[in-house]
Amino acid sequence: DLTVDVAIDEEAAAKSEGKHKSLLPRRLNGWQAVSPLESIAGAHMVDDIEVMLLNPVRQGDSLVISDMPIQITGDEYGLVRFVGPEESGLRMVEHFDSATRSFQPGKREVVRVRMPDFPADSIPVTSTDNIESAVSNGQGWYIYGRRIAGVFNVEALEPRDLLRIKPVTVISGSDEVKRFVDRQNFGALKSDLSRVYHLNSGKKAMSPQESASLWQVGEKGIVCHLFGWRKDLNRRKTIQEKGILTTGHFSFGVAEVINEPLAGEKRWDITYQQVYAHNSNGIVSMGQKWHVYSGSLKLGRMFTIPVSDTIIKVPELDTYHFPGWTTLPLRGFMRELDVVMAMYRTGAGTGISSVRPDVSCVQDSHLALYRALRNFEENVATSGIVKRWLADKATPPEEISRFLRLQLLVKTLYKRVSFLGLTRRDWRRAYDDILGTRKPSAIEKIINALLSKDSMFPRSANDGLLHAARQLAVPMHTIMFSLIGGNIPGLVPMPPTSPTKR
Repeated sequence: DLTVDVAIDEEAAAKSEGKHKSLLPRRLNGWQAVSPLESIAGAHMVDDIEVMLLNPVRQGDSLVISDMPIQITGDEYGLVRFVGPEESGLRMVEHFDSATRSFQPGKREVVRVRMPDFPADSIPVTSTDNIESAVSNGQGWYIYGRRIAGVFNVEALEPRDLLRIKPVTVISGSDEVKRFVDRQNFGALKSDLSRVYHLNSGKKAMSPQESASLWQVGEKGIVCHLFGWRKDLNRRKTIQEKGILTTGHFSFGVAEVINEPLAGEKRWDITYQQVYAHNSNGIVSMGQKWHVYSGSLKLGRMFTIPVSDTIIKVPELDTYHFPGWTTLPLRGFMRELDVVMAMYRTGAGTGISSVRPDVSCVQDSHLALYRALRNFEENVATSGIVKRWLADKATPPEEISRFLRLQLLVKTLYKRVSFLGLTRRDWRRAYDDILGTRKPSAIEKIINALLSKDSMFPRSANDGLLHAARQLAVPMHTIMFSLIGGNIPGLVPMPPTSPTKR
């Protein structure tokens, strides 16, 4: 049961709202039995969170869903290229013509790009200044928004060149992939930078064309999302800039290959599973489409910081059909992330989710991973049905091989959520009671952090998972972007670091 009574601790809230300017779910304060859906609706003080429902079923006057909603923005989208500078918040765009596969001067439209008013003493969160000269403008942007008085109001952007599936540079060989992950992925950062690579750790060489054909419509991959930070040469240093390390942020997600109808081509449809503490930008801990989290004009990360999204192809997580029973490991993992994200939205009842060494975006994303791994071991791998299926000569050999690779993957990942075979006590308890593990003693906090040292820093966790995938020789696709979309003078990207990656 994930319902929780919410009672905000005013002393802790004063610190969170004052020092960190966090936006807390005050509308939920004093509510009893708050559900995961209610914690989404009440996350902001105004009703501005838009979502999409996955496969809703109508029953009378109700819609019944089996998956949590995903945050989106707008009710229309298009594929355009910006033409000319802004004039009073209005911009001219050219629409993409699928017949000619080009942007047509004869299909122009005036759209409104209304930027938020950012405080004069702060770094703007987003910008579209000089977007018509940006590298990504050549292949166009997906624009998301709505029409007001007949004029399309742009609320979010997505660069087509980064998300389309096409032949890209292939980095081949385990040693070369290791070097890329350790040194090159966040190397040579600058503004308006976009890079896409296919990582091939297998023994067989692969051409760019083969890398594109590897991903077919409907296939899914796990996303490892990592970002760094930035410094502003025109302003005083922030806390992150003064520190020895740039910790950044990590999350998981899912990327699905879709056939995009406007361009008539394969592209990635990325959904982040953002385990996210309460913050000043109003980012909500929940599933979010790429255009919301990275491309929103209110809070998109692509405009001001360097980001890496690595998609890992793991067919072992696809559906298994056992006698009288079907299971989808990928969905099980996403469900565990849903549980943790719901806990973050309410602060496990305190109304406040903050960050410390043993509790953070990266630590609790790995808590969800631990819960999924343990659920597999206790409810799938040891099942009598599965054991009989493995022993049945009628079972396709390729399916048995796939399941055995899944068991190897589970064993490999267990090493990422433990230390010398030991798992955090609060994580073990969280398997049975996710809401009852958030108040350890000072000593327990230190022990917990040490036992999950591999997931203490976002950079270490991200690179460790990519190296695990490299050692299993699974295909990976990396999308890296830095300060794209508009010009913000004086902003310099900073790569994420850890004690071993600086």
